[in-house]
Amino acid sequence: MEPNRMKIWRSRKRKVEDLIETCSCLYHQAAENEDDDDSCGCVYHTQPDCDIESETGSVCECDIHMQAAEVSDHSEMSSSPTHTAFPLGGIDFTLGTSAADRINGINHYGTMESSISPHPAQSYSSDSEEDFVPNFRSESSCADSDDEKFEESSTTKAFLRPGPDIGSNNSDSDITVYDDEEPLTQRIFLEHGPESEEDSDSSVNSGNDDEQENEEIPEDPSDDPGDSEYSDENQSDNDNNSSDSDPDADLPPGTRILTFENDLLNTPLEMEAQHTTREALAMVLSLADKNNLNYEMIIKILIIIHTILGNSALPVTKKQLWSVLNRHAAGVRKHAYCSRCFRALGFLNLLPNPVVCVCGWTKSKGKVKYFITLNIRAQLERLLTLPGMWEKLQYPQDRVKENPDAIEDILDGEAYIRLRAAENGPGPSDFTYNFNLDGFKISDSSKTEAWPIFLKINELRPNLRQKHVVLAGLWVDRDYVHFNLFMKTFVKQANKLSTTGVTHQRDGEEVVSRFFPCCCVADSKGRAGIMRMSTHNGNFGCTFCEHVGVKLEGSMKYPTPGTVVNRIRQHRGQEYMEEIVIPPAELRTDQSIRNLMALERRTRGVIGPAQVMLLNHFDLGIGCSTDDLHPIYKGVTEFHTELLLDGVPEVYFVGINERAVINQRLQGILTPTHISRKPRAIDLRHMWKASEWRNWLLFYAIPCLRGIIPDRYVRHFGLLSKAVFLLSRDLITEESLQEADRTLNEYVNGFQALYGPSNMRFSVHMLTHLVQCVRNWGPLWAHSTFPFESWNHIMGKKMSSPRGAIDQMVMRYLLHFLIASIPSSDQISDNVKEVIDLQIIGSKMKNIVVVDNAYFFGEVIERDATQMELAMLEENGLRNYHNVIEYTQVKLKGMECRSVRYRHDMQSYNCFIYTRDDYFASVDSIVIVSDGYNQVGGVFLTLYEVGDAILGVDHLVPIVNADERAFEIISNIKNLAIKGRIRDTSFITPMHNQCEID
Repeated sequence: MEPNRMKIWRSRKRKVEDLIETCSCLYHQAAENEDDDDSCGCVYHTQPDCDIESETGSVCECDIHMQAAEVSDHSEMSSSPTHTAFPLGGIDFTLGTSAADRINGINHYGTMESSISPHPAQSYSSDSEEDFVPNFRSESSCADSDDEKFEESSTTKAFLRPGPDIGSNNSDSDITVYDDEEPLTQRIFLEHGPESEEDSDSSVNSGNDDEQENEEIPEDPSDDPGDSEYSDENQSDNDNNSSDSDPDADLPPGTRILTFENDLLNTPLEMEAQHTTREALAMVLSLADKNNLNYEMIIKILIIIHTILGNSALPVTKKQLWSVLNRHAAGVRKHAYCSRCFRALGFLNLLPNPVVCVCGWTKSKGKVKYFITLNIRAQLERLLTLPGMWEKLQYPQDRVKENPDAIEDILDGEAYIRLRAAENGPGPSDFTYNFNLDGFKISDSSKTEAWPIFLKINELRPNLRQKHVVLAGLWVDRDYVHFNLFMKTFVKQANKLSTTGVTHQRDGEEVVSRFFPCCCVADSKGRAGIMRMSTHNGNFGCTFCEHVGVKLEGSMKYPTPGTVVNRIRQHRGQEYMEEIVIPPAELRTDQSIRNLMALERRTRGVIGPAQVMLLNHFDLGIGCSTDDLHPIYKGVTEFHTELLLDGVPEVYFVGINERAVINQRLQGILTPTHISRKPRAIDLRHMWKASEWRNWLLFYAIPCLRGIIPDRYVRHFGLLSKAVFLLSRDLITEESLQEADRTLNEYVNGFQALYGPSNMRFSVHMLTHLVQCVRNWGPLWAHSTFPFESWNHIMGKKMSSPRGAIDQMVMRYLLHFLIASIPSSDQISDNVKEVIDLQIIGSKMKNIVVVDNAYFFGEVIERDATQMELAMLEENGLRNYHNVIEYTQVKLKGMECRSVRYRHDMQSYNCFIYTRDDYFASVDSIVIVSDGYNQVGGVFLTLYEVGDAILGVDHLVPIVNADERAFEIISNIKNLAIKGRIRDTSFITPMHNQCEID
């Protein structure tokens, strides 16, 4: 389209729309019209301000629509009811110029004179490297090409979308171009004509990847040409074409600002006397916790309620709020310490003013630094008294393993089993926990770090462990965290928990439950601080073995034992080359570490005695986890990806075009809700979070890099993907452990061979300890730092000001803990609990039906089974199950599955599944079938036939065929799956487990 005509068209269309939108009638707000399209019948047209002459309402002659007609008459397009055609990529759009036509329902985009041009409106090639990005061309670019003929095939459909305020049902008024084979991956809507051929291409390639199905899509204000990059230019055109420069010219008579004059506001408030002050405060605090409101806002809300009631016991000051909530009895202790010598000074509230340390350091009491500990016993006691909690803690006895010999949880780890079997170890009423110490910045612009100690109980179901985390202490400082001082108070509380335990009531009887430390989950810095050992950038920096390490190119590296390396040394100002052989590294044991600590000097990486050596039942040799977040995903995966993208001279090069192809492939991958962060461009990898690097390693990298980087390098990266996937599953056999061990050794040796000893970072060395850690403590997700990092994020969000950050985070945690106990409180009515759950917190699951331990919910359709469905049901032994209740969602063991009919979230695709029989499928419908007496939950599926693994990575397979239908019992669904498409091949892969936190 010619630029001037395009500007005129946009200017005229926008002006008319702006005027018509002022009309508040239902008809012109695109609401549902009556059968008679010529009759408006709205309240607006009965107002005295609207001088209607015709009873039919076929033409509105009010000031608003008369101005719209004037704009149409002054348009340079045409003042007659003729139509002007504008070519759009080979498709002609004709625009009516009469304002009355638009008022009567004619589409603002006009009618299509020629639905398909003789020349192609768009061409698509599934074999192109651009990965199903349609190539739109202008009519002029195709005018001389006789050999390119447009053929309307079964895989290409076109519709013209109706205007925003018309609601026309004309099927010729919506244009959508997509591929039938991949209807979920490409949705491109043509709403406005491009100004030029270049604009057309750019608009397609920059399209949103959040594609949608063929359904009615609400008008996005951003689609208005006035909001586009040409807005200033369009506004200028509008000003030139406007017949009246008065800013109030388009306002209807009687227009006012916002007022309180509505008669409904005269209704007196009626209070329900049965609601208590406790319930009102519970609702306000739930709102504050959900939306991270500060204390000032909480008090103001309480003042509003107090004013309305006239006389209430609600707290209206901060002091009254803490008094009502018994803050003084919350078990919060502030431990002051000397910031020079890190000597404990005692409880802050008991210190004199000023505070003087024995080292000579003196500070006023208000400037003394302190850390906080919380009463762990009190938190566990409240946790044990929650209704149903004791039954939930019986998970180890109640669970049914799929494979008795496999590792399916931390409960199957060798170290956990030894702890349970130890003398004076945990009994039937006792429990274990993992603890974490990991730091995070309180804000992006601050150097201050917060270091919380969290506890997570292992005997809860995996999907409940994250919910019931206990905060033991918090250290906030910008300089340094003294691990030994901080751990001293934690060790004292932990030893009491494993000896005297927690007393609670169960069935009217007093029961004592002890809690035992199991595994320390921390990154390399946290492990080194807790164990008082060298960090990874020093000699003997590994807490699991005595690898000496060697400094190459200015930093510590960890080549494989037996490697011969040359390093530069200096002697009396002279540099010389020294050849050394990396010696074998023996594994550390509990006894060897204790012996080195007893020496009280730095020896083989051990600095001195650590407080953790006094922690009862804790094994220093294997008590720490390798972690997966920092060494694997943020460590090796990120580093290896950078090496791959940097290329190898004279072997391959990854340029701008190759990265663009990788980006397009990433956008074609369909992920479930378990992956909250959707695939982002490879150019934004410096902004990727750890969960994105995990998804890149396990699911995206191999298909996206294949064909761009030589197979030799992609296969090597695939070894890491394969091994980590095996160790992250929720069922790990002995064969899987041995295969993962071989694969990781091959990867580490291959990494050194490809990239040299100078790139053997500590994170690469940590891979050699993964398999043994899984043997001791179960799958990687069972002792991962992901859940604790999630809690670090929650703690950081609770802070509203950097001043007094430590007190804010602790009190916000206690409020969160308090609100979590509301559902079990017998002092709060069920009505208030429902309001908190559904309206304040916003529970997603409503109208739930439970069948076969699965929760069915969502949109409901009751119908009879089809003949094909009856046949599939009979194959599963369900004869005469004619009644079908179809749902859109089902939740099973924390996994939410959706049918292809689900339309509310078009960014996530939970319709692809992996079954216990090891096949992949797409969920056509989620149903509860019945014969009138019995009910069975299940899914109707389209089965996928898959081929051989992609580049030897067993969990990534191509889809060969998808035409077989089947019915599957709901309990046979094992996990969700991820589907993608590269060129003309689709691939699919199962999620590694159901428990991991994204």
